[in-house]
Amino acid sequence: MAIEFKKTTYKGHTPEIWRGECKMLPGGFKPKNTITTGTVLQRGVLVQVFFDTMEAAVVKLATVLAGGTTSKARVGKGHLFAVGDVVFKVGKNDLSVTVSKIETDNADYDVLTLSSAITGLSANDVLCEALPYGYIDAESGDEGALKIVASNPSDGQIALASVTPYLGEKTLAANDYVKLQNAAPLYTPNMIVGAVKTFDGKGLPTIDAAYEAVVLYPSLNFPLLDDWLNGCCLKSNPNILFIKQ
Repeated sequence: MAIEFKKTTYKGHTPEIWRGECKMLPGGFKPKNTITTGTVLQRGVLVQVFFDTMEAAVVKLATVLAGGTTSKARVGKGHLFAVGDVVFKVGKNDLSVTVSKIETDNADYDVLTLSSAITGLSANDVLCEALPYGYIDAESGDEGALKIVASNPSDGQIALASVTPYLGEKTLAANDYVKLQNAAPLYTPNMIVGAVKTFDGKGLPTIDAAYEAVVLYPSLNFPLLDDWLNGCCLKSNPNILFIKQ
């Protein structure tokens, strides 16, 4: 009787940091944005550290995969988006939408249901957690401030009916001031996650951040934006290098 060998395949994990070496900041940082229970933060994930409050914001972004739609975007497993996150398509600054649902039942990708369609969204586009697009409250002397008028606006003015979407909380009226805020990345990375962290809903969640490391870019589960880089280094922290090895 012949011996039958059965092969079992496991998904591996490629190290993100060269030789595993990095220099850590002292203490842990409280998450500043929403991290879903069950999320595993791998080393190399981009974060923006706020030393005054001892917080760290995880920079959430993902490449769109083929096969989705403009309102149901497919992204790879391991993304960090959560329901309720505001996102935008990088390069399209005049629209932000909300992640209203995340479907995780497919083994190869997740589906982000968006609050409204992003026209032209397609494979290889990048979605990023966003500073939302819309009008915010302003003072008359602020750069870009627009005075609200009932109708027939002139230069430096805007009709009340045109102030949409409005991101403030007060009831607007004539003679108030607003200014337009374009969609943009909500956070700008200045550090990376230096130690794997599983958010299991137990205890006090903290993020361990590294201020110096050589990151192996092909091992990352997310894209890097050109605006964040100076050559192979982070603009905001040249001690973080990204290389292909």
